[in-house]
Parts: sequence; structure tokens; C-alpha cells
Amino acid sequence: MDKLPSEIIDLILDQCLIQLTRNNVLEFRLVCRAFDCHLKRWGCYNLTLDYWRMMDRRPQIEALQTIGYHCRSLLLDFVVLRDERELYFNEQLFHHDPAMAEFCETLQHKFAMHEDTFTESDFLDNLGQVLFYCRSTRMLRLALPFQVIPGRTETATRILANTFKALADRPEEGSAPLEVLVMDLVRDISLCQIWTNPSDIANVFTVMAKVKNLVISYRQVETLSEVALVFGASIWSVAGSSSCLETLCLIGNQHTTNSPPNRTWTNGVDTTPDQWSCKTLPRIKFQAGPWTSLRCLELRSMNVSPEVMVQLGDEMGDTLQELYLSDVWLMVDGLRAHGEDDAWLNDLALWVGHPDRRPPEHASWIAMELRSRMTALRICRASSLGYETYVDSDRDRLANFDLRDPCGLGRTLAQRFVEVVTGCEGPPDKETGEPVKYLPPDSWHDHLLHETRPRPSQVVEYDTTAYHLSVANPTSVWLDRGMHEFFPDKTEASAQMVDRFTTTFAKGMQELRMRLLSQASQGLQREVEE
Repeated sequence: MDKLPSEIIDLILDQCLIQLTRNNVLEFRLVCRAFDCHLKRWGCYNLTLDYWRMMDRRPQIEALQTIGYHCRSLLLDFVVLRDERELYFNEQLFHHDPAMAEFCETLQHKFAMHEDTFTESDFLDNLGQVLFYCRSTRMLRLALPFQVIPGRTETATRILANTFKALADRPEEGSAPLEVLVMDLVRDISLCQIWTNPSDIANVFTVMAKVKNLVISYRQVETLSEVALVFGASIWSVAGSSSCLETLCLIGNQHTTNSPPNRTWTNGVDTTPDQWSCKTLPRIKFQAGPWTSLRCLELRSMNVSPEVMVQLGDEMGDTLQELYLSDVWLMVDGLRAHGEDDAWLNDLALWVGHPDRRPPEHASWIAMELRSRMTALRICRASSLGYETYVDSDRDRLANFDLRDPCGLGRTLAQRFVEVVTGCEGPPDKETGEPVKYLPPDSWHDHLLHETRPRPSQVVEYDTTAYHLSVANPTSVWLDRGMHEFFPDKTEASAQMVDRFTTTFAKGMQELRMRLLSQASQGLQREVEE
């Protein structure tokens, strides 16, 4: 190999990085010194501390001393970790089923935190050692335990709190600032519990001081209004505690790409108004921000109220340059339409609105609200916008909102929203032939009607999903594609194990349901015979 020109060696190594897996690249380091020198920094660029390593093979200090210098990103994967309360609930629920009881015992023995696996102090000590030797770490992704059975748990909270503590206690000398932080599967109650502990709050502020890119994937499961208020204060305070924050991505758990198109309903008979409003993106609290450095914002898989969307425009409008929306449902309170006709409900809260007329006094038409407030916005993309309506009658289900393209071009709601927010010239009206215009709520902003640009001609110019998949992803690439430039994060084993947990519990619940129905049927039959 020492006789080959350096250019050829570089081409060979580049192909290794493109075509091979991370483990194969690490093996290729043994070919020669040139391979080792070139590939080590990429093979050791990302290190993983997960449940399996904590239980079987703790981080080796000798190895960290050798490769820690090359580490730039750290993956903490604890998705499979089970909580004691969850396991106790399962044991009580399935104690009549021998197979499920054995399964629960296996979970308790192998997948819970205790002396035979690892403890909370073990996690903190090992993470502290990794961070001590990997002082060039600038990116961190934390995947918290995925809870299969609903209910409050402590394990995820302890993992989250100790991660912030270990990061806050990093050696100041020689440690690179943390610039990218990805938190996956953060439960609302976990963030609320951290926000009631002053030492945890101090750790959060210390860690967030220099973060430039933040991704939070959260799960709203609590329906108490008190929890929703604390969660709103905590999540926006976490994001707003960084004076360097440039990109922010918030991902909820309300919708997916397989959600029903455009409209969903919540029946007032089954859900109270407070419970319904708890499933929305919280308002920004007064102590969060200012957002002077924020350039890109992405909202995904969530419900959002018109008031919050308008508030985002007020709080971030002076600096925000790029806005990305995906699977976002606008919440419409149908109870406000009592005593009014269907047209009143149709105008109440709309993504785009109706052309050539101003919104009524009571209404919020988001597109022009954002355009008039986000003065620095250059780019807006959206995918799968829709409506979540709180109803108590079948009449409310008939609302069409602004789902139909008034120009007859078959454009999606998301495409029309992007065109209005970015000030694109409207297509000609079917009847008059004149370009359609969407008026701002206040005539003071009518000058925006004359500041237009050409309509987007390609899907990637207005669609968030298409742009992220084929062009670039400035807000959530660290979660979608991984922390490494060449190799994706290895989380398949954890995902498969959680799928196995979910499938087994679903099967157990089905068998339990059938057994209870059988017992009820037998009891009813005995009563009839008597």
C-alpha cells in the first residue's frame, strides 16, 4: 500500500465510508497505517452508550483513552429500559396467565434498573467517564425509555435528569461546547418533575447555554391542566435558555403520516374541553426567549391552537427565516359555534382562509397572520396540514373549512398555505380571471398584497417531507438520519425489542379480554338458568 499514490488511497477510503457499515470500516483500519489514520476519525466519530453496554460490557477506560479524542457525537439509547411501576402493573394485570407472568418476570430481571443490571449511580458514573475522555463531543442524542403501558413512571425521569447532571459536570478545561442536543421520547411528566427540582433546573441551564441546534420529540400523555401548564413552561424554557439557539424542532405524538387526511374530530361526550386542550403545543411563557438567534423552526406531528401560531409569529417573527410544518393539525373549538350557523364555524380558524375578503373579527386565518408578523421569513414548507375539531353534534362534522382549492387546480392545503405565507402571486380566479388575493386581517398590512414572488414550480419548494428527503434537513437531520455524516445511528435492536414488547402485551390484553368476556357470559348463563 505504501507504493500507491495518496490520491488513489483517498479514493479507496472514500468508497469505504460510502459503501461499508461502521463495523466494516473499523475492521479496515487494520489494513495499514494510512487506513488506520484516515478511518479512525470517522469510525470513532460517534460512540454509543446504551442499555446493552451498561448491562453487559461497561465502557472500557483504556479504549476511551485511545479513541475518545476522535469522538464528536454521543448516542445514549435506553428505549428498551422498563420502569418498576409499569412492571408491577403488568404483574398484577396478568397474574392469571402463566405465559404473560413469565414474560413480566423476564422483563423485571433483564430490562429494569436494579443491582443485577445497573443502577442510577452506575449510569451517572459511566456517562461521566465517557464525557471525561470524550471532551470533543459536540453532539448528543438521548433516546429515553418508551413506555408501553400508560401511567406515571420514574425511570425516564431519572435517566433524563442524570444525563443533564453529567453534561453539566463535564470538565471545563478542554471540553468542547455542546452544540447539538436531541432528546427523543421525552414524556411531559418527566419534564415537569425535573422542573420542580432547582438543581435539575440549574443543570439544564448550564447544558443549554451554548446549544445551537435543539430537537425535542415529546409525548403528551397527561390530561391534567396543571401538568399541561408546567409542561408548557418547562419545554419553552429549555428551548429559550440558549442564547445561541439557531434551529429548533419540536415533534409531538398526536399524528403520523398515516393519520386520516385533513380532518379529525374529538367528541365532547368522551373528552372534556380541558383534556382536549392539553393535547396541543403549549403557549410560550413570558420567561422563555428572547429568540434573537433562532433562524429555523420545525413543528411536526402535533395539534396547535390558532393562538399559539399567532404567538409564534409575534415572538419569533423578527428573526425567523425558515419555517417547516409537517403533520400539524389546527385546533378548532366547535363549542364556540353554539347559536351560530355553519358559516361561522367554517371561518373560525383556518390555515389559509378565503380569498378576496378579510377574516371576520372573531376568526384567525393563520397564513396572512404569519406573513404580516414574520418579516424575516424567507422559506416556508409544509406537509399534511389539517384540522382537529372539538364537537358535540353531527352538524359540526360538516365543516369544510378551506380544504377545497378555490382556483380548481387541486392544490393541497399545505401548498396553498406556503404560497400565501411566502407572498406568492395567486393563480387566476375561475370566474374573473384575476389573480386571487388573501387579505390581511388589518388594512395596515395591505402593502403586502403588492409584494409578490412567483409560485413554486417543484414539490421540494413547498413540501417539507420532499425537501427533507431529497435536498436538505436543517432542523431535524440528527434525529431522522443520525448524528454521523456517513453512518446512521444504530437503534434497530432497541426498536425491534420494543416492538416485541408491544406485540406481546397486545396479545396478552386480547387474551385477557376474551377470558373476561367468557367469564361474564358464563355468569349470565348461570343467572338465566337459576
